[in-house]
Amino acid sequence: MKIRLDGDWEGWLKFFLKGVKEVSEEAANSASKIIILKETILKKLFDKKVSSIYAVEFLNLLFRKPIITLQELIKELETSKETANQIVKKFEEIEILKEIS
Repeated sequence: MKIRLDGDWEGWLKFFLKGVKEVSEEAANSASKIIILKETILKKLFDKKVSSIYAVEFLNLLFRKPIITLQELIKELETSKETANQIVKKFEEIEILKEIS
């Protein structure tokens, strides 16, 4: 309203830029936490000797699509149902994945 009445563009611009700065900082903080989480899970995979190429690809897929069906996993990894089931079972055993259906 002050812009319309008083032409206070500078005040509005400062307010707007402060909001942009705060949201940007929150986004950067969230991105850092996601990267740390992924690195932690990747380390857990290697510590538990779950280091197949499918395991790493599945982890990357989970960060892109956190809710996935077995059929989607088979299609995305271009693998057999048996291999996909083994990966899912291993991820459940080491508490990276939890079935929700």
